[in-house]
Amino acid sequence: MASCLVEICGLRPAAAYLHVFQGLRTLALQMQGALQMKKKDDLRSIYCWKFVLALEAWERVLSTHSGSSPELKPLVYPLCQLLTATSRLVGSARYFPLRLRCVRVLQRLSNATGCYIPLSHVILEVFQFSGLSKPHKGQERQRLALENMLRVPKPAVDSKVCHFVLYRYLLCGT
Repeated sequence: MASCLVEICGLRPAAAYLHVFQGLRTLALQMQGALQMKKKDDLRSIYCWKFVLALEAWERVLSTHSGSSPELKPLVYPLCQLLTATSRLVGSARYFPLRLRCVRVLQRLSNATGCYIPLSHVILEVFQFSGLSKPHKGQERQRLALENMLRVPKPAVDSKVCHFVLYRYLLCGT
């Protein structure tokens, strides 16, 4: 579905600007509501696959067409702001997979558009999180695939496996 969106937006970039802008505006209003209310339901509306995949779809559109279409270039900044806000909405260790996923999306956007996007503060927050330096406890036999999850299950947060997978993802990208 995202590939079709990318192709359609490439046909008429001037017309696509309005659709991309409206899509980003909808996501921004949803984010603004979550930031103001801080209720569980509002946070769930941000920390769900629908929201994350919508951000990734718009990233693919802008990564593919912003270089060849100057009309779409101004929308890179709002998307960066949305991705950064999404990654920093909740600072809990359970949401580190989502935070790292947002970093990956921002890296792809930066590489494709040639825009500098500062990501060190987001990555360093993960490294500096005090929970990762505490002794390990919890389930040791559980396998974790960070690319397939938005949050770590509660029993696995303090496990050695979770800490290892997080560090490997941060350092190696896998």
